[in-house]
Amino acid sequence: MSCVDDLVKKAQKFKAKGLSDTEIAEELNIQVDTVVWLLQREVGKKEVKFPADYAIDWSNVGSSSRRLSLFGWALADLAKEALERKEFEAFDVVVGVDLSGAPMGLMVADELGKPFTIVRFPRRDEKGKQIVPGIVTSYSYPLKGKKILLVNDVISTGIILRTVIKYFKEQKVTPVGMVVIADKRGGGKLDNVKVKALINMTSFKR
Repeated sequence: MSCVDDLVKKAQKFKAKGLSDTEIAEELNIQVDTVVWLLQREVGKKEVKFPADYAIDWSNVGSSSRRLSLFGWALADLAKEALERKEFEAFDVVVGVDLSGAPMGLMVADELGKPFTIVRFPRRDEKGKQIVPGIVTSYSYPLKGKKILLVNDVISTGIILRTVIKYFKEQKVTPVGMVVIADKRGGGKLDNVKVKALINMTSFKR
């Protein structure tokens, strides 16, 4: 089975669970229009046109504690550099974004000597009702009035991350920066929050 066929099956599986196209895009680290294309495509069927997108599979990192540790160290080093260059304001707490950002967020917090917590992505319950983002109870460090650094894996569309940023601002918490493995938008800010990525991807269209 090809990589594309594998993505088709994953997209169909998430759709069957009730996830929206945007949520599927975030789960698979691809663009929303790519999700639409995948869901309309039959497994094994050849297509002439393919969306201008990249699927990022970092499971070879995520499956190794050693490699995760090294990526966490690299993200912490990136955050230190951003602080030194005054690209980030000084922050009080490191926040891992959902399951993908949590392991590296913990390592970044440890490397920088900061408290740590985890924020979950917005979810849909069994009835399809949207559940807003929130702090995972077991990692509930007091955040009100604090400045935070967000840690995530890949930014694809940024749509759901904007929801997370909005949630924090409503809770009187200030995200002052974000570090990620890869930013498929090519870098820059996300709702006025400076993003620093180990890899910035830039697409050139003819």
